[in-house]
Amino acid sequence: MPNQLQYSLKTQFSFCVSDKKLSCILSEIANQGININGYEQSVFPTKRNFNMVRLVPGTTESQTKDDYYTVIAILRDFGVCFNQKKVIQILDLPAGVPGQINTIFGALWCKVDVFSIYIGENDSLYLDVSDNHKAICKLSQDPIKQCPKNC
Repeated sequence: MPNQLQYSLKTQFSFCVSDKKLSCILSEIANQGININGYEQSVFPTKRNFNMVRLVPGTTESQTKDDYYTVIAILRDFGVCFNQKKVIQILDLPAGVPGQINTIFGALWCKVDVFSIYIGENDSLYLDVSDNHKAICKLSQDPIKQCPKNC
């Protein structure tokens, strides 16, 4: 893992919808020319046709006001209740290097709540955590100190 963490803060939208509504939302986002840079989708175990979605619009380099407001308008047009929050985008992680997620999660789990880790475009990784500042400080240490564990 690189010695110096390169990161950016991006707005993540999270919401729960049916398969059909999700398909319509994704189609409309694409029709409006908005790229989705980070995406995570999980089906609720008790509701087969119900998805929990996290998405980060924009590109690896930027997230424009147009990206942001267009996604808000689309979600509102479809009557979707959503949350938005800043998440950490870790940039330029080299592909194929074992242990990178272990290093990141292993440093954070005892300092902040880690709600989600998911992959974005161009070898970026998204972290949805309870405290972005604490997480960035922890991951900016050289070397990155791990939480104690006894496996």
